[in-house]
Amino acid sequence: MLKGLARIALGCGWLVCASCAREPAPPSSLPRDTAVNSDTLILTVGLGPKDVTKTLSLAVANAWEEEVSVDGGSKQLLTAALFILDRREQPPRNANVRVWPGQVVEAGGHTFEVLKLAPDETGKTRLHLKMRQ
Repeated sequence: MLKGLARIALGCGWLVCASCAREPAPPSSLPRDTAVNSDTLILTVGLGPKDVTKTLSLAVANAWEEEVSVDGGSKQLLTAALFILDRREQPPRNANVRVWPGQVVEAGGHTFEVLKLAPDETGKTRLHLKMRQ
């Protein structure tokens, strides 16, 4: 009888520990920089796609400085590849464009303004986009 009670106690203890050891819920699929603006989308280079809407996912990668045409001249700016997955079409359409601060990009029926592309305090390069309505 003691063996049976011990097994029950161990089983209950394991269940309690397992329920406490759960990982925290993942953050929303799209981090938002509320300090800047609630409609600012932040993508991190190399962290994979983020769902912007039910039919649109965005990811950013391959950041480097290059010369780009800006305001009739050229400038050395940090640029990145913005990867776009538009699921409105079947099969889903994949596209990518080079982006830099100040640029306006249309993706999946939405318009985005590139607000900032820069490393943060941890050294991770982040792309800040504002979705225009």
